[in-house]
Amino acid sequence: MRRGRRAGIVTALAVALGLAAGTAAHADAAGDLSATGSESFSDIAACTAQAGTLLVSIVVDESQSLQWTDPEDQRVGAVLTALDSLERLGGDTELSVEANLAVFGSEYTELVGWGSLEPGGAHGAQLRMAAQDQLPERDGANLTDYREALSGAQSSLAARSAEVGGTTCKMMLWLTDGRLDVDGRGDQPATDAAREQICAPGGIIDGVRADGVAVIAMGLMTAQGQGAVEQIDRDRFQALAEGSAGSEVCGTSPVPANVTNGAFMTADDASLLNRLFAQMGALLEGGTPAQSQECPGADCVDGRLPVPVDPGVGGFRLVVESAAGAPALQLAAPDGTVVSLDAPVTEAPGATVSLLKGGTLSTVDVAITDAEAGVGTWTLVTDPSTVTVVDLYYFWGVSLTVEAPDGIVIGEPSEVRISARDAAGQAVAPDVYGSVDLQVTVDGVATTFSPVADGWAGEISVPADAAVSSLVVAARATAETSPNAIALGPVAVERALDTAYPPSFPTLSPARLDLGRLDGATSAAAVLTLTGADRGPTQVCFGDGSVTVPERAGTASLVAGAECIDLDAGATVDVPVTLTTAEQADGRVDGLLPVELHGVDPGDPITLEVPVTATMVRPVDAATRNWLVAVLVLAALLFAYTALVVTRRIAGRFDLSPFARYVAAPVTVSARGPERRDGATRILGPEEFRGLGASGRVTTFTAGTARHWVHRPRNPFAEARALVAGTGSEVPITQRPTGHRDPTVRFTDFPGSTGFVILTDRPGPGAPTDTIRGTLVMVIDPGKTASVAQILPDRLAELGRVTWSKEVERAHNAWSALTPAAPAGAGPVGGPPGAPGGPGGAPPARSGSGSVADGTGLGGPPPPRRGTANQPSVPPPPRGEGPPPSRTDHPPSPSTAPPPSGRPDGGMPPPPPPRR
Repeated sequence: MRRGRRAGIVTALAVALGLAAGTAAHADAAGDLSATGSESFSDIAACTAQAGTLLVSIVVDESQSLQWTDPEDQRVGAVLTALDSLERLGGDTELSVEANLAVFGSEYTELVGWGSLEPGGAHGAQLRMAAQDQLPERDGANLTDYREALSGAQSSLAARSAEVGGTTCKMMLWLTDGRLDVDGRGDQPATDAAREQICAPGGIIDGVRADGVAVIAMGLMTAQGQGAVEQIDRDRFQALAEGSAGSEVCGTSPVPANVTNGAFMTADDASLLNRLFAQMGALLEGGTPAQSQECPGADCVDGRLPVPVDPGVGGFRLVVESAAGAPALQLAAPDGTVVSLDAPVTEAPGATVSLLKGGTLSTVDVAITDAEAGVGTWTLVTDPSTVTVVDLYYFWGVSLTVEAPDGIVIGEPSEVRISARDAAGQAVAPDVYGSVDLQVTVDGVATTFSPVADGWAGEISVPADAAVSSLVVAARATAETSPNAIALGPVAVERALDTAYPPSFPTLSPARLDLGRLDGATSAAAVLTLTGADRGPTQVCFGDGSVTVPERAGTASLVAGAECIDLDAGATVDVPVTLTTAEQADGRVDGLLPVELHGVDPGDPITLEVPVTATMVRPVDAATRNWLVAVLVLAALLFAYTALVVTRRIAGRFDLSPFARYVAAPVTVSARGPERRDGATRILGPEEFRGLGASGRVTTFTAGTARHWVHRPRNPFAEARALVAGTGSEVPITQRPTGHRDPTVRFTDFPGSTGFVILTDRPGPGAPTDTIRGTLVMVIDPGKTASVAQILPDRLAELGRVTWSKEVERAHNAWSALTPAAPAGAGPVGGPPGAPGGPGGAPPARSGSGSVADGTGLGGPPPPRRGTANQPSVPPPPRGEGPPPSRTDHPPSPSTAPPPSGRPDGGMPPPPPPRR
């Protein structure tokens, strides 16, 4: 087997992002992988097998939802394990492996730049430190902007690829746990516009694919709890990687064959990331999923899982998730030799066994080194007393090569051969297998190739009147072994073969013209080099090229710098070729430049088309992005403010049922508390309560002479407050010790049927200062299932929790501070003193506004619903009951008093023990 290691870098990533976790639930291997994803993995494996450098951009989500979906920061250990694997890969093969680490949320942030990964290297240490120190704190971003992740990774990969030079394979390993969200909710017009930017034909994702970046989208997408996403969000993320999913499409559909597609895999829980990434690693290395088993089980008796190996199999992989603390795994070779899997590398008869372990996940690779000794049945031995989950993958161990032994000569039949070769480069005969299926295309046209001794052969003819300077041969093969019918592959190869010209004709190079990246530009140029024939003068003429550009680029032209060029024998001339578009865009550019080659001898010219390619990328407009972010943040704040205001308006109300009742009784207040002064033998009796006349969720109501209302501060974070005042200019006392700047207003409690208020009368000249007269008003709302008599004892107990001496003193001081009483016979003017419009008060304010002089923002009582300033409003009397007492007249005592329940002297009952 090719040791999968060149394509296998991602085993690193696979186990890399897998963490120690309990045994996962049984699931099919690669069960979430679509057919499109499977093809993409084989293409990526082919790329990594042939590239000189593998560039892996690891991009990790940093949105707030990770606090719920990955509370244990498993992504941190995942990145550390990935770095271990990548370092070993770079140290064991000729493939140069480089990586960087970035996060994204509202923007793309590179934590560590590019560098080579080698065992014990400085760059790996830097990446580890960043992962450990920074990733745990990177879970506070408000947005999940896919555009930032894609554009950031694409630009970073392109820049590094240009610096490295040569053949590179570019891959974006992208982990996110949430849906696209650029507005704080993920379902507003800004997010819809962002999705359009990404997924419209010629949009961002088309540019990424055209730039040769394989997007491996790993979704940590939970279905329940905070951070959960819906199926449509999964489909959209998969469509972004693969082109389509469900009813969702992202980018040009179907995805063109000449661009790099990606793959999507998902986990419902962070603890499943280990197996998910292990599956990804096996697929990237060209592994073919065979089975997924639980041991012990029907096919794993006593914890022993048989693994058959037929001729032609290059090796197999076992991804094993064991219970914590389980003993080391064992592997029995076909000859019965048992090896313990407790070392990184172990030699077994006919094979080399390697182990990569991370937490409870073990990846066991068996590379067949001796076909005779390695063929047969291998047996994995697990602990039969615990559950072990095993995923099995087979590796074909071959790679495909494309060769034209005699070249591709224009105007002549040319042979092309495709061979399957093992890790040592030796050809593998197709007849080793039970069956082999080979599919070949030449410049996208299906072409038949026939089996030969060491592979397959086909004949290609390039006519002189419709020639090409280069053609692409692509092949994909699958096989099935005998006798166990083990599926192998697919393996893929793609190679561009340059065509050759007869010696009497001029030549041109390169055969395929790459204009590079139009990064924010609308034009690009490259040079074609023309070389005259050795025998004599020749001529080359150009026509206007045909070009396909992203839709957003508008009109485009492809032209050479001259119409015709005369060449002397052996002369060389450079001709510029220029592409121009109307607008910037994201996506792939494909064109054909017509060329006529006139030879030394008279006769028909060779007419050919030179392929021209380019990638268009629109740069991120930082000013526009910052402006948009500012607008979105402001919109989010306004939304939050509105939500707080609305919530407070809903919650900040009195909640009164139709059964609410009140009482108003004359009392004298002393240090002992309130005592009746109308001859009643107890402080309050249930028979004294009468209908309130107000119900529902209200913001104001009147009980006798007490007016209750709600004040809502302008600060949305401040709670609404309940206030009470008299209908005249009384100084109130309530159960709330906090005072109010206006002595005629006092704080009370929601919902309005709690606490009490005593509206004190102005003390007369020479009145004692240790007592004060007033009216005790209490509201009780028993609802439908209780009665006033049941609730009243607890409500009277509230009277025992007040320091009455301080309240009496405060009331006297408040009365002293107020303006003198109005002349006899005159009613209050404009409301209570200190209130807007009242004596000594502030000027009238708009409805709902309040004084802020004391920092509370709480204003005086609202105007009465009925009546005038001289006629305070009171509710209508209930049917069958007399009118409620006026502000100066108190309700009479009942003619027949019930047995006393309070003190014999008519005072208040003893207070209950203090609350705890």
